[in-house]
Amino acid sequence: MVNKTLTRSLFLIFAALLFTACSLSTEQLADEVKKDMANNAEFKSRGVTVKEFTLVHKSGNDYEGLLVATESNGEFTYKVDVTYDGSKLTWKLAEQVTQ
Repeated sequence: MVNKTLTRSLFLIFAALLFTACSLSTEQLADEVKKDMANNAEFKSRGVTVKEFTLVHKSGNDYEGLLVATESNGEFTYKVDVTYDGSKLTWKLAEQVTQ
């Protein structure tokens, strides 16, 4: 009985470590979003350059970012909604904060 419990406990610890090792930290995720923005066709066609991007974890798979972007007519700040499920990343501009 003790051996079975020990084996189960070790398996759960290993599974938890494996799960956390495969996910990105918030900073790594922010870097991935920033790279994706820099390669975004719409951003490129509009001449948008990512100056700064920060990201905070809200809950579950949801994150909220703050983008400072340089555009042809000035510098703008946007709120960005990010979803990351461990393998798939999506982002969208939620609203313009400042001009």
